[in-house]
Amino acid sequence: MKKQKKADLPISWRPNLYDYLKILALITMLIDHIGYYLFPEVLVLRLIGRIAFPTFLFLVGFNGSFRWRRELFWRGIGIRVFTSFVAWHFSFWSFGANILIAILLARGLMHFLLETKNKILWYVSFLLLLLSHSLMLNFLDYGALSFFFVLRWSKASKDKQWFFLWIPVMIWLFLQNIQVFGFWRVNGNWTQYCILIACFLILILLFRILTKKNYTLSWKWWWNKIILRLSQHALLFYGVHIMLLVILGLLKFGRL
Repeated sequence: MKKQKKADLPISWRPNLYDYLKILALITMLIDHIGYYLFPEVLVLRLIGRIAFPTFLFLVGFNGSFRWRRELFWRGIGIRVFTSFVAWHFSFWSFGANILIAILLARGLMHFLLETKNKILWYVSFLLLLLSHSLMLNFLDYGALSFFFVLRWSKASKDKQWFFLWIPVMIWLFLQNIQVFGFWRVNGNWTQYCILIACFLILILLFRILTKKNYTLSWKWWWNKIILRLSQHALLFYGVHIMLLVILGLLKFGRL
């Protein structure tokens, strides 16, 4: 049988830059959670994980679509209940990392603001979120940062002026993303922080490329299949890896 060329493959069989950025977010999230549940003393794992959150939220803002996904809501609630029960019953860390609910709420706000097309509401929303950030940290992972990242990239994907003029805002959000878990209070290596900031600047460049064109990044068929499967089933990957790491953490620290 004649082997198909890359150009002959249907678009749906070819991963693109969007898919690869999602994979990057999944990998750095996994590294972050390995540090959170298994090796809390290794700060560098948590720092690498700071790349995942803004990448996920950028993709949400870039996508721009909104539909009520009950599976997203109930999986978010289910994982929260599970990790909260484990934390209470075994005195094991805290409630676990869960941004699914934050993503759902941020998507809803983005959809509302895009539908109203009122610039004043955008600024009012940013101001209210800024004022309520410290309060939201008490009951929502990352506080208001989920909303900030989604709204900022939603505008950037549609307006070049927002992309370039708001880069300082993105740097501030990134620093807040590190600070939100108190990493500044830990004696970390400033070289690591600088490398992380450099990685984030590269991310901004990749985001800019994606807003201009979602390039196809096709390779061998088996590799394409792996990338597409992971990208399409990111939600399942999130839930499964959280459950497994919680169990492994309980075993490691002798709680089971």
